[in-house]
Amino acid sequence: MYKGGELKLHEQPVSGQKNKFVVTEEEVYFLPVASGDVPRFVDILAEVFDLDDAEVVEVLDDKFDSGRLILGYLEADGGLDIHVPLEQSEYVNKRLKEVLGG
Repeated sequence: MYKGGELKLHEQPVSGQKNKFVVTEEEVYFLPVASGDVPRFVDILAEVFDLDDAEVVEVLDDKFDSGRLILGYLEADGGLDIHVPLEQSEYVNKRLKEVLGG
């Protein structure tokens, strides 16, 4: 668990702030972050998934490798920093447009 306490995840980015995000095939989770003590992506995933279950972790690894689990940052100015495998897929671009618009 995140040492800073419970995380408050949002379904939409918090405007005017930098947001960390996790996008799955069905859901999206945003976490506004400030400088300083920033939760890791694994902390966000642990809020949503049972990371103590090896099968869940294996499925998440497969989804990340295939681009079906997208991690990244949405900057306050709208810029993106996406953490995906080296080969970005059409799916990743399509899913991000669904979630973020544009």
